Amino acid sequence: MPSDKEIPHIGYTIEEAAQALRMHHTTVRTLVTSGKIKAVKGGKSWLIHPDAIAEWMKAGTHDPKAEDEEYPHSGQRRRYQHQPPA
Repeated sequence: MPSDKEIPHIGYTIEEAAQALRMHHTTVRTLVTSGKIKAVKGGKSWLIHPDAIAEWMKAGTHDPKAEDEEYPHSGQRRRYQHQPPA
């Protein structure tokens, strides 16, 4: 059986990428499933190549909800503002 030194590191799991990026694992999973970070799925696990993380970082976005057209720049619902009668 090959030792760890002989096996090349080909990618990160969701948890490893989250730890490296200092983000919550659900945020990284959302970025992966939305296609913002490219990854491959093997069984139940995702594998993220380090180059995919570098590409995403160069793109300059970190908030998976920031591009939401309905509620831009916010993960919260807009509240109705009371309009006085005209």
